[in-house]
Amino acid sequence: MEGGSCSALSSNDLLDVTQAQVFVDESVSNVSGADDFTELEGKLSGSASAYDGWKLDLQDSGERALSKPSVLGGALLFTSYIPNPDICSIGGDGKLYGLFFLTGTAHHKAILGKEPDTNESIKSVDTGKGMPSSLGVHVGTREGATGFIQTSTGNIVRGEVTPPLNYKSGTISWRQF
Repeated sequence: MEGGSCSALSSNDLLDVTQAQVFVDESVSNVSGADDFTELEGKLSGSASAYDGWKLDLQDSGERALSKPSVLGGALLFTSYIPNPDICSIGGDGKLYGLFFLTGTAHHKAILGKEPDTNESIKSVDTGKGMPSSLGVHVGTREGATGFIQTSTGNIVRGEVTPPLNYKSGTISWRQF
């Protein structure tokens, strides 16, 4: 921003991470010029970054994010809703996304878990029938956090979230007199 004005961004200024796959061994696929997670981060951060940010197209027809997102320890957490495609019917399905805020992709530390066969980090999980609320997060004394979502059907969905960065404060040092 120079002189109090902002320049407009075009879609080409953003790295499309819609098809990106991140694996727990830190390898990355379907991102041009990035074979590992460090290269992917480099495309989006620092003075030599090639892009001004990232974009992610939601995959299902009509899918949209309708609630407030949360950021916890580098994890961008939000829900989405996929309405029933039959306009004469009610209902739909929900998803929870867990993305790394710098890249818009899953993280190699597997925020929402990993696929058992491929070790691919999962970027979204189904929350079931009904429109999901925003995520409520509980951080206790143990590792990770627990997320709670209520759907419009009244169902409460509970899931474990593992933020990739430190998100808890604590004792740095201790000195006894």
